[in-house]
Amino acid sequence: MPYQPQDRRYPHLQLAAEDRSPDRRKRSAPPTPPPNRGGRSAFASQLDTRLTALEVEVSASASTMPGIQPHLVFRIPLAKGAVVDEISANLRSVGLIPVSIEPDRAVIAFRNEVDLAEFKAAVGLYRQGPKINNKTGELYKSTKWDKFEYIDPDSMTLWTRHDRIGRNLRRDIGETGEDGLLARYIVDVELWHRGTRDLALASVQEVEELLEQAGQADQRILDRYVGDTLCLLRLMVNATVLSRLLDLAVIAEIEYPPQPDFDPITAAQVTPRDYPPPTRPGRNSPRVCILDSGVTTGHPLLRNNIGAAAAFMSTTALPDDEHGHGTMVGGLAVFGSVRECYTNGSFSSPITLFSARVLNRDNRFDDEQLIVNQMRRAITTFRDAPH
Repeated sequence: MPYQPQDRRYPHLQLAAEDRSPDRRKRSAPPTPPPNRGGRSAFASQLDTRLTALEVEVSASASTMPGIQPHLVFRIPLAKGAVVDEISANLRSVGLIPVSIEPDRAVIAFRNEVDLAEFKAAVGLYRQGPKINNKTGELYKSTKWDKFEYIDPDSMTLWTRHDRIGRNLRRDIGETGEDGLLARYIVDVELWHRGTRDLALASVQEVEELLEQAGQADQRILDRYVGDTLCLLRLMVNATVLSRLLDLAVIAEIEYPPQPDFDPITAAQVTPRDYPPPTRPGRNSPRVCILDSGVTTGHPLLRNNIGAAAAFMSTTALPDDEHGHGTMVGGLAVFGSVRECYTNGSFSSPITLFSARVLNRDNRFDDEQLIVNQMRRAITTFRDAPH
């Protein structure tokens, strides 16, 4: 039963189609146009209204947090096809600092003040449309602010305390951070880095001022790192101070310090006796061939799954792995998550593994053979009978 790409039982084995079009024939795709926003006037009004709403929202929250320096930090989602660097350049020109690009390519923008006057002025210029070219007497085709059309105004939101709570910390203090009950928290705080060390240090100072307001010696900065692109603090705080930190605009995220979740000492003491011997796959089981540095054919967890192994090298006929990479890849191909098998105490897989060694002990291809000939020999050998 050969493995089929659509077979959902083995999601760790994915086959991707090769793009075989030569580079010289490729042409750059035209840029994706922005969504239809209903005309300049309508979109400018929509964008201006949302910017005003953000100003009002941050001003209202600032009034409830006396002694905390307000800033405007908000998320700017972008439509498909947007060139993030171009949008970021436009944002910088209206007084915003892009401090993060999210996985969905949304831009997190930081403004020291709590108004968006420069942004609104640019929106006004966008509304007016292209100017006249004095040389030709004709209108330009666009304005520099047309890139705003990639912005989704309705989805622009402030960066709130909910966004600042790390995943692990959220389990203890809740979605809003109001369930904190511990007398002491040791947390890592990432501050928005606004591009210079001086601005990063200014953010650290805001945290220090908040801790001073608490007036408790045990609420303090334990350690700090201020680099060219990253600013981190390790803090010891109580639940009350932690809650106030979640409203500090200069903070990107608060999370428990990272901890290793793998015990190498225990793992090093594991022997084959700790796991039941893997059963041999059936004759009609799925079969996978890897072309790599070979496999350790006597490996106690892999040997029952190895159907055959051969070397396709001019320097050696030894199929065994002398580098280690091929054995690792073979384990992943057979078991998927080796970590999960280790945790569950059972290494079992229906997959039969075939190993074609095409790399030497230095993980390099053969010196005397063309790679295409190595590949052809390996593939035809394991594609044909009896494999």
